[in-house]
Amino acid sequence: MNSSSDMDVIFHADSIKQSAEDTSRVIRAFRPLIVNEIFMSESIVNRTPIKPNTEFPDSLESIYCFTTIENLNASPQVITHKWWYENQYFSEIDIEVGRSYNWRCWSKISNLSDWPGLWKVFVSDTAGSQLDSISFVVKKVDSVGLRRVQ
Repeated sequence: MNSSSDMDVIFHADSIKQSAEDTSRVIRAFRPLIVNEIFMSESIVNRTPIKPNTEFPDSLESIYCFTTIENLNASPQVITHKWWYENQYFSEIDIEVGRSYNWRCWSKISNLSDWPGLWKVFVSDTAGSQLDSISFVVKKVDSVGLRRVQ
């Protein structure tokens, strides 16, 4: 029986090339998601945020968190919009993000008249890593909607 020092180790060029391709595939499979843009808006029309802002009247039916995500992974990934109200967890929505340089997606909250105050939306990946966030304020307005009630 030969000792390990007497053994020849032979590498074939094809196996080295295949190993490099496999490694490259693994590296490409785990690209991080990137938030290109994040907006709060009054509505979404044709996948475009309408009237983006950081202050909204409580008379609106809904407010939307609109994000554009870069996902260069081979398969769809999931992001989460985590909604916080006055520094307290409120809700979260999982959103599937397809392969794209600029995947547009959004979530919304409704019934704002019950929730005036400071809001924040955190965008995170499935590992729980925070990718981005945005803050906004819902302002109480009078019944006519012309001025703020103090």
